[in-house]
Amino acid sequence: MADDADYQSYLDPIYPGTTWSIAPLSGGIVNFTFRATLTSGSAPYPSLVLKHARPYIAFWGPRLGVHHPKTGHCQTVSLWDDSGALSPQRHLKTPWRSPKLIRHDRGKESDLGLSVSSQEASVLVLADLGNLVNIVEFLRFHAAETSKSVTDSQLHEIVTTRVWYMEKACRQ
Repeated sequence: MADDADYQSYLDPIYPGTTWSIAPLSGGIVNFTFRATLTSGSAPYPSLVLKHARPYIAFWGPRLGVHHPKTGHCQTVSLWDDSGALSPQRHLKTPWRSPKLIRHDRGKESDLGLSVSSQEASVLVLADLGNLVNIVEFLRFHAAETSKSVTDSQLHEIVTTRVWYMEKACRQ
């Protein structure tokens, strides 16, 4: 877990003179995700979401590093095909909302003020959208409405596919 990171120290140079209450958010798959709520001082946002990425997928821990997906991508995408477990959700009004990106920092954790570690990290600071649905719970719930199921292997492919596309987008 990223419980060893000091998010107050990370936020100090961004919002000088502020104090934040930091609480973990459930549902983080790829990143360690926290809500920072302003407790004193002045900032443009009363709360923020911090997505802290280390060189592994948070849900599985350090034993599973980030890698590029291969054959499983097609199986994952097929969940939304006509016969896929999540096909009924294709026609619903999208339940996804995208938060505003406030900033993105990359570098050694020590340089970012997160910890004394020289481990590479990335932190996204996002506008807080409030309480949202956990994507894993969403997928399992809607798959349970049909006679099909979403396997852990498919969830793994969703995560690694998302990581691969995010990395590709960052390089462009």
